[in-house]
Amino acid sequence: MNLYQLKILLTIVETGSFSGAAKNLSQTQPGISIAIKKLETELGVSLFSRNQYRAKLTPEGNAIYQKAKRIIQQSDELLNLGKQLSSGIEPEIWIAIDSLFPTSIITNLLKHYIDTYSETRFNLTVEYIEGAKDRLINSDANLAVFSKDQIIAGLESKPLMTVSLIPVATPDFPAAKLNRELNDDELKQYIQVIVGDSSRSVRQETNPNYPTGAVGLFKDGKHWIVNDNTIKKQIIKAGLGWGRLPEYLIHKELASRTLVPLNSKTIKPVQSEMHIVRRSDRSAGLIAEHIWNEISLVSRGYYNN
Repeated sequence: MNLYQLKILLTIVETGSFSGAAKNLSQTQPGISIAIKKLETELGVSLFSRNQYRAKLTPEGNAIYQKAKRIIQQSDELLNLGKQLSSGIEPEIWIAIDSLFPTSIITNLLKHYIDTYSETRFNLTVEYIEGAKDRLINSDANLAVFSKDQIIAGLESKPLMTVSLIPVATPDFPAAKLNRELNDDELKQYIQVIVGDSSRSVRQETNPNYPTGAVGLFKDGKHWIVNDNTIKKQIIKAGLGWGRLPEYLIHKELASRTLVPLNSKTIKPVQSEMHIVRRSDRSAGLIAEHIWNEISLVSRGYYNN
């Protein structure tokens, strides 16, 4: 038994006749009949009913046909994968992005690549604080997006966009209702909502979520630790605490004043410059190189959408 015999079986079923298969495969009808007879002998079953005008599968033949379809599909996928690998196309791509970076930029960009490179497996992780840098350094990601101040020697980077982080609370939150500039001692009396660090070094510590790299963190204040900015936003909107959030994530709430900026002496709005980063000691594959070149164009137009 070989793949070509299975392909003949599939073509007979698809065309509805031995003659149709012969024409489709540029073979003679007797040659098609001989190939199927050999396949039936090897398998020990009759694949087609011979007492009907059109080629009709027997129950055994239908079971063989269903299995043959999967085998041919897997064979085609294997051939395509070989072609991709020989052309420098990666079989798998890992991208790690900081939670401050808009995920829609990446997902919209990947739509084209997922359709074009169907044999490549795309993986996307959203990380917090030092998490994206950690994955890149430890070779758990081909590309990463994180803030400029985390870039170290051995990493190549390109600027993408600047994300504004604004300390906010609900208008009826006690700290916001004071309606004046707050000092640190006053803000520490209220729960600060923060996102935990997802880097490997922090995950291995006794308190795995403690955000050692968080900006504007009152370490001796009251904390509510969460694992993403969406939950953080929900908690703040519920009036249970305050914290910094990306402006693009809360622009509707700021416009409607369901969230308001906090007036603090030290916890001011900050700008985080996001970069796409890769290791300079590794050669990029074809897809990673395309993403590296195109993401900056998509990012620059984000606020114009």
